[in-house]
Amino acid sequence: MKFFYTLCAFFILLASQAQYEFKSLEHNFKANFQAKPDYKLADVDFENMTLPMHVFTYSDSNLIYMILKTNYPSNYFQNVDLDTFILNAGKSFFEEMGMPTETYKNVKNKKYKGMEFASLGKEFGVFYRIFNAKDDIFQVIIMQRNSLPSEKTKKTFFNSFKILK
Repeated sequence: MKFFYTLCAFFILLASQAQYEFKSLEHNFKANFQAKPDYKLADVDFENMTLPMHVFTYSDSNLIYMILKTNYPSNYFQNVDLDTFILNAGKSFFEEMGMPTETYKNVKNKKYKGMEFASLGKEFGVFYRIFNAKDDIFQVIIMQRNSLPSEKTKKTFFNSFKILK
């Protein structure tokens, strides 16, 4: 009987750690969520125009996982200092949430440059990555209520995110 309970506990543990492998060929990325993410389309005001932002989210009682993809006008980033754009976009994200930008560092996703930010606010701890891939900006976010997500949770989600271009 003890073996049976051990076996059941093992399968429950496996099920709780299961990942949903989400792949969007249309939006050129893949990532592992805890379950199939919800999708919505939002508008972003940008330099006298409106850009569509594709929002993929999954949340449970404690964590929120998000991937945002915005397509910018063709060749826009050829005339922009990309490092400054990415830095300002990351800081802007935290300003809109009313959170300080505590730490940030350069990161890569394959050949694509980006930055990682971290901040702990009154309600959420946030790890945030932003990447540029040609005319697209990808924002990859994991948030936890009242504290930063664990290092393992952060690495699992961020390492699962791949740009498919």
